[in-house]
Amino acid sequence: MEPIALYKTFSQDYFYSFHKHSTDLELEELGQKYRTWLEKNGPPANAILKGRRPPGHLRSEARKELEFLAEMEARFPNELPQGIRGESFESETGFGNLDGKLRRLVEDGTHLVRLIYPSEYDKNYWFYVGNEDPPQYVFSREFGLDLIEYLKSVTVTNRAKLINLGKALACRKNEVNQFWTLAPYLHHNLMQLGYPWQMSMATLLRIAERRYSQEGTPFTGSAPFQLGYDERMPTHLLARMEAMRDVACLKKGDYAARYGVEPPDWLD
Repeated sequence: MEPIALYKTFSQDYFYSFHKHSTDLELEELGQKYRTWLEKNGPPANAILKGRRPPGHLRSEARKELEFLAEMEARFPNELPQGIRGESFESETGFGNLDGKLRRLVEDGTHLVRLIYPSEYDKNYWFYVGNEDPPQYVFSREFGLDLIEYLKSVTVTNRAKLINLGKALACRKNEVNQFWTLAPYLHHNLMQLGYPWQMSMATLLRIAERRYSQEGTPFTGSAPFQLGYDERMPTHLLARMEAMRDVACLKKGDYAARYGVEPPDWLD
């Protein structure tokens, strides 16, 4: 299946605004705009998702239209909510078994709760869970679970690098958590290239730490919006395309030259 086909299965319900209580007509209008965008811009977007064209291949007008739709989409809040209990998260992922330094590195798992158990993170999520079809959040959940498994095998030896990685993971640009928005899709894209999940996780963390040290941002890609409730919506499509910028830098050898992050020998 072509990558763009996933997005054509979206539900317009995820354009709902909790602030003004969107009408069915408003949802239909936004849904039609997104359907039209996908039909019109599907081929270039698909080429970007497959790594055959750079993200800049998308026309600026098309990018602006997609960002408008992302702005209208219901999303998780940028601010970290207080008092997340995350009972299922703790018991089912083994997060509590991580070294204390590593738990603090990922802000005691708050972002990971959103990625793995979004209903425990945001009360508004329940609005969607009540629907016939629950939100689809496969890529982000897979990333969150893989990150926890990877951290279980990590031994902290370099305090300075750990501190810098923590800053990279906490990096915000335009109030958007850059690492937590882009890393799930960088992880997916690397595995699509054939990286084993452990190698993918080690690579993206190495990129984030070293790039942040020199550039002040974890990735070359830049997320304009926090991820929304469903992975078929515009915020996720934008993040997935932006993550391809880092894939290109890795494949072209830019990251090897600048940060010492080498791609595997078999990656052309």
